[in-house]
Amino acid sequence: MPEPQQLLKSVVPRADESIQSIAIRLAPFALVSTDELLRLGLKHSSLASLPTNPTAIDRLSKLGGFDSIEMKGRSIEPTECGFHIYQRQVPADWVSIDVRRLAPGALVSDGDDPFHRLAWQLVPLDCDPSTGEVLVDCCPCCHSRLTWTNMNRVYTCSVCQFDMRESSPKCLSAERLEAARRLHAFLVGAGPTLPEPFDDADDITSCRAMEWLAYIVELSIGKSILPTCRNAAMGIVSLHRWPRSFDDTLIEILQNSACPIVPSEKPQRRSAAQIIDAMVRAGTPLLHDILLTRATERLGATAFGRKFR
Repeated sequence: MPEPQQLLKSVVPRADESIQSIAIRLAPFALVSTDELLRLGLKHSSLASLPTNPTAIDRLSKLGGFDSIEMKGRSIEPTECGFHIYQRQVPADWVSIDVRRLAPGALVSDGDDPFHRLAWQLVPLDCDPSTGEVLVDCCPCCHSRLTWTNMNRVYTCSVCQFDMRESSPKCLSAERLEAARRLHAFLVGAGPTLPEPFDDADDITSCRAMEWLAYIVELSIGKSILPTCRNAAMGIVSLHRWPRSFDDTLIEILQNSACPIVPSEKPQRRSAAQIIDAMVRAGTPLLHDILLTRATERLGATAFGRKFR
């Protein structure tokens, strides 16, 4: 396969710009459509999966005259457990490959050269971490899901060609924006070190811990949410407060279970059963062990030891 020749003119990749966005903006300088650039120049068939293909990324770097190491830092590398993105390995459901999420207001602020951000592909981030603008993944005009097919501009709907910059931007509350920024900082390796034992845990376990802590904290106050990636930003605040956040939650559950349902039932037994049921939802074996060890230390081995055997 012949090596691609560097174009006479190129684009300058923007900070945190996704590889798909760079390819879309580069295509006009090669006098081709985005699909033709993919097929002829990059020898790749899908814009959505472009960040996962090292060979195609290397060809894109040579075409545009980009630094290959810097471009690799924008990749989304598949792993056995999920994806490697930024400085972390995250679960597979944390990354959106096929769906294109946008912040219309941010695209407007880009001026004449709108670009798509890598951070917008992280499902746990429901907003742009710089501005707090809510990310959208559906066209308000035709209600189609925004994808990477039939793409020549990052800001248009691939079905009806609606300009997403005409959408009215919405922003999250200051509290939720702060949580999203904490999560983003963790992912890029710029956040504070996680407390023991999560400072030595693998990234997947830490990610699942965020999901689970958000779930158990809400459960303790009578709310029911799922331990999913979409709640991870809520959970990272609790993870940074470990073990205090977990201990406080255990106390809350004990207090809510103070009155036995039947005279023969001990409150601690019923609350322990509720906690055990919750820990079953822990996302990795290591996380399960960390939670069980801490709960046993706080509530006693008799409440948990036999129950798990």
